[in-house]
Amino acid sequence: LSIEDDIKFVEQGSSATFSVSVENTGNVEDIFEFYDTTSLEGQQAWNKPWTWDIFSPQMVQLSPGEIRTLEVIVEVPMSQVPGVFALVMYGWSTSGNRFNFGPGGTADVVELFVHVSHKVEGNIVITPSEQRLYMIPNECIDMSFQISKHYSSGHLSDFQLNVSGF
Repeated sequence: LSIEDDIKFVEQGSSATFSVSVENTGNVEDIFEFYDTTSLEGQQAWNKPWTWDIFSPQMVQLSPGEIRTLEVIVEVPMSQVPGVFALVMYGWSTSGNRFNFGPGGTADVVELFVHVSHKVEGNIVITPSEQRLYMIPNECIDMSFQISKHYSSGHLSDFQLNVSGF
């Protein structure tokens, strides 16, 4: 198993797609299997956070020397606390021992890292109370805004809105 880009950066509520290459280094046709991400055993093997979804093939058949690229899709829920998470993809040949890792072995593993950040777009929305205001040069006006926070935990703190230069 191999992967070129082992870390993906996503916002809460998004998905990441990894391309994982599988190579049959043997001299006979073989089937390679991967843990089912929906089974309890598979969820533990993948180190899958409870509320995430992972979509990955459970098997691939390869001729001698053949390399195939598999797509692994990881869906991160909106409720996920930001952080870096390591997923583990195990693969093994059905013709050998699934725990025989290393050179010449019949099993392999790759780590897929997902860096989750706060959802940005649409998270904090500032809406003016009036759609149109007219003013003349050197005039001061008062405006009010409605501010709402839509995603992730935490509270809005006091802040100052600078509108100079408009």
